[in-house]
Amino acid sequence: MPKLLSIALVSAALILAQPAKAGVEAQPSPIVHRRQQAMKDMAVAAKTIAAMFSGELLYDRARLREAASVFVVHGAELSALFTGKAGTDSKADDRKIAAERQEFDNIAARLQELAVVFDRKTARAGDVITPDMRMGSVPGGGSLLGARRLRAEVEPSAIPAEHLFHMMLETCDLPQQVSAQQVVAFGLR
Repeated sequence: MPKLLSIALVSAALILAQPAKAGVEAQPSPIVHRRQQAMKDMAVAAKTIAAMFSGELLYDRARLREAASVFVVHGAELSALFTGKAGTDSKADDRKIAAERQEFDNIAARLQELAVVFDRKTARAGDVITPDMRMGSVPGGGSLLGARRLRAEVEPSAIPAEHLFHMMLETCDLPQQVSAQQVVAFGLR
């Protein structure tokens, strides 16, 4: 199961398990709700894309394009969704977000960059997944998921679509990027 999907499922479970306050069901703030919805949307899109590349789901070019566009739309808004208050009562949460602002913006920008290139590649895709869309050797000498560093920065457009997809998932792997407290502060759980 892609890690992004795991994040979204854990987030949804935690939200549903939150106790009600004084007989009124606790609701996340509008910004937190938008953040959570963006993560859920990307998780559904990731599951669809992964299933098509794995053969678990019949390849459908239109559906692949639709799923790719979810990453473009939400990738473009992530930094904006994480500005200002965390949507919690804790000033400490707000300070944590502010302290990690540049790192988070860099992660969001990288996701957006990869998502745009992936979306362009899906726009040119045919009626079947072709070998040039599949993961293979990585230009620049790196390993498929970044375990071995690239000798030089590789232009994302030179990377096969399936590899770009995995790089997007790796970019979204928030638990490895930020602490558990920051994940809570960012409104993802």
